[in-house]
Amino acid sequence: MRAAVAVLALAVSSANATLTLCEGPSGCTIQGQGIENVLFPSVGDTGLVLTGTTNQTGTLIDFTSTEQMVITGGGQAKLEAVDGSLSNVVIDAQLDTIGFTHFIFNVHADVTGEIAISAIDNFGTLFDFGLNAASENGQNYFTIGSLDDQFIKSVSISGSGITGIDELQQVRVDPATLPGGGGGGGGTSVVPIPAAAWLFGSGLLGLAGVSRKRRQTPA
Repeated sequence: MRAAVAVLALAVSSANATLTLCEGPSGCTIQGQGIENVLFPSVGDTGLVLTGTTNQTGTLIDFTSTEQMVITGGGQAKLEAVDGSLSNVVIDAQLDTIGFTHFIFNVHADVTGEIAISAIDNFGTLFDFGLNAASENGQNYFTIGSLDDQFIKSVSISGSGITGIDELQQVRVDPATLPGGGGGGGGTSVVPIPAAAWLFGSGLLGLAGVSRKRRQTPA
């Protein structure tokens, strides 16, 4: 099993979660509680946005793409593109107040290649997990988990180096209400070079201090 933890995200005004990507439906060392299957109400529905429901709490989960999708299986949330090759999909809870500590999915690639996976936490921070190997055998399970009891807000999956995603299926989540009803506000993108990140962050903090001092100086 292989686990990838997104590098430190530079956050000047807010905290951020620590999210990890693991291969397999239970590949992470942390295990979620109350993980539910996402189900679709009716096979054959099409659209740029398709909505599923978790099987225990009835949480609404949106699947959004730039191309027309079609539901091909009601149980375990199976969908694909109308043209048979799905290039991108973003998955999140319909309510902004809901997040996940675990997110599990299975990708069936058109041909063996790579898929790009990323996630956004409840602070708005982007975690880019890069390219991940995906075969055409239909057993490409991935788990995204939070290492610090924070939350995943959305997950993005796209085909890269492959013709496309034949099917996205067996999506499972553990929905929970976010602290404060919606997360920690604006975050920032992941910075891959720690030294540059800290230098840039220090500069921003210095500018913020100068700005505050100027506002406090009498006219």
